[in-house]
Amino acid sequence: MDKFAAMRAFIGVVDAGNFSRAAEQLDLPRPTVTRLVQELEKELQIQLLHRTTRRMTVTEEGRRYYLGAQQLVADADALESDVAGARSRPRGTIHVDVPGTLASSIIIPALPDFFAQYPDIAIDLKIDNRSSDLIERGIDCVIRIGSIIDDRLIARPLAELAFLTLASPAYLATRGRPEHPEELAGQHTRIQVVSPRTGQAFRTTLTRGGESVSPCTDHHLAVDDARAALAACREGLGITTTYALLAAPYLASGELEMILDDWDCGRTPVQVAYPSTRIPAQRVRVFVDWVQDLFKSRR
Repeated sequence: MDKFAAMRAFIGVVDAGNFSRAAEQLDLPRPTVTRLVQELEKELQIQLLHRTTRRMTVTEEGRRYYLGAQQLVADADALESDVAGARSRPRGTIHVDVPGTLASSIIIPALPDFFAQYPDIAIDLKIDNRSSDLIERGIDCVIRIGSIIDDRLIARPLAELAFLTLASPAYLATRGRPEHPEELAGQHTRIQVVSPRTGQAFRTTLTRGGESVSPCTDHHLAVDDARAALAACREGLGITTTYALLAAPYLASGELEMILDDWDCGRTPVQVAYPSTRIPAQRVRVFVDWVQDLFKSRR
């Protein structure tokens, strides 16, 4: 029995949902796909699939084997691609997770350059900054704001994003301009930003010289997206602290004003990461290298 052929047949059946569709997608006769899966079950001495005349389901053992076999086959394909890639251009689809903040302001505007360099690569871009199992979802790499604490991922630093504290001219005309962070408590309304990954509220610590203040302010609105917080701030709903790169156009247009600008609002890291359990395909490696160069050019 060709173990890899049997693995591919089993993976194809699980992905397709039945033997007939899997045979069509694998371009194999249906009896061949059936035989390969049966031989695999005999070799392993476990039942991978429950079959009836009407439906097919994956057993618990089959689900575990599917995930492991999927990774093995992907690694083998990546290795072959890597060896062949030394003589050919990288090609295929990359599955990437990116926070909306970075997708709209940095990644997407720069993609024409990437596609000009690598015309045979397609990108499946998912806008997400939530904690999830990247390996199980088949994601090739992620770009994350904040620290990545996952020993299954290899992370590379890209940049640090600076924060600014902002308010709209209309809000400041009504509520006044704070001169010290302690004035925010009780006198002002904050637009609270919560982490989409943890659901916890972000706390801002402002520093100046040896002084450090973490103001506790009331809020009428909490959001889990920095762009939504900016939109609310522009409407005069309160003060917010957000990324300087997002605020720049609105500061330039006068829609927002920086407050407490002699105080440091801190920074947060940006990283790109990919699963440590996989050999990254050539197309993934060139994308990671391109992202690193992109952020380096903006420093």
